[in-house]
Amino acid sequence: MKLIFTIVLFVFCVFDAKAKEIKLALTHIPKVLEFGNDNAPYNRFLKAFFEHSNLQPTLEFMPSSRANKLLNEKRIDCIFPIIPTNSRTISTQFSDPINGIRAHIFSLGPAVYTSLQQLRGKQVVYLRGYLFGDVIATEKSIGFFPVTSQQAALGMLKKQRADAYIDYVPDIRFVFNQADLKLLKYDPTAPVIKDFDRLECLNSPQGLEFLNSINRFLVVQKQQGHMTKLLGKYYVETN
Repeated sequence: MKLIFTIVLFVFCVFDAKAKEIKLALTHIPKVLEFGNDNAPYNRFLKAFFEHSNLQPTLEFMPSSRANKLLNEKRIDCIFPIIPTNSRTISTQFSDPINGIRAHIFSLGPAVYTSLQQLRGKQVVYLRGYLFGDVIATEKSIGFFPVTSQQAALGMLKKQRADAYIDYVPDIRFVFNQADLKLLKYDPTAPVIKDFDRLECLNSPQGLEFLNSINRFLVVQKQQGHMTKLLGKYYVETN
């Protein structure tokens, strides 16, 4: 009888531990956060964190739109990276800022757009799966059109099938070559989103455990000046 009780207890503990396993959704960002790319900036950040932490969550790459849906359904515990949004229907918490992020409006000129109001009634392309805070949800008078790649977005601009293209800096530096970058016109002093990449987690024991662990790691890395080393030219100050 004691042996049976021990086996039952062991099985219960195994299933209980599995139930508490942290599920982390990672947003695929070309050359910034990619499956199997140890040299990508956010890959280096996560690798350094896991080397200093006893947490080893289940990782899954997916578009940020799908990650947001799964988090709202409480089917995952955390998302990285993410810009805070006001559209959550569940209780979540965000980590301290991990990296600065700036979204800009790009065109091929001669017009250089500095605000979304200038784009009302126009067509704007963006990478499918990317989220831009609450911009797309709130600007109903702008014709936002998703495309499968940044190169496709540039192609639509060249064919005059779109008036503008919204994307993040410094992300585009990792996507386009120098010739294409020179074609894109924008005002570097007028971002439509000025925020930070963070980790977002459910307000649950698993989520908060992971969040607190990340925050402790960030404090040490910033105090020791290691964020620039981890993220390289992708790092934007968070002060």
